[in-house]
Amino acid sequence: MRLVIGGRAAGKLNYVLRDIGLSPEDVADGQLEEKPVLNHFHLLVKRMLEQGENVDTAVDTLIASDQVVICDEVGCGVVPTDAAERRFRDETGRACQRLAAGAVRVDRVICGIAMTIKGERV
Repeated sequence: MRLVIGGRAAGKLNYVLRDIGLSPEDVADGQLEEKPVLNHFHLLVKRMLEQGENVDTAVDTLIASDQVVICDEVGCGVVPTDAAERRFRDETGRACQRLAAGAVRVDRVICGIAMTIKGERV
């Protein structure tokens, strides 16, 4: 599994599709699907929390996969006053820590440019 993180609209998906040579049809959007790329992991976490599902189960499934997981960095900025929003940000951060620990490679994308922070570029 490979993890790609970065801010909203930072060019993460375009970077991944270009880097791997895939098309938008190869991308699952915020859902666990049998596709090479899972975009918007943070939205999957949000939906699972709203439905009372266990995020750790999804993280375990992804770590065991060959997917590229793309997630917005949601923990920066002003801390929300809403408890559910704080929980969403905290749980997404914890899930990303576990994903990064289990990933063979982690990239951070800023302005469409990737920095490999774990693993090696091939």
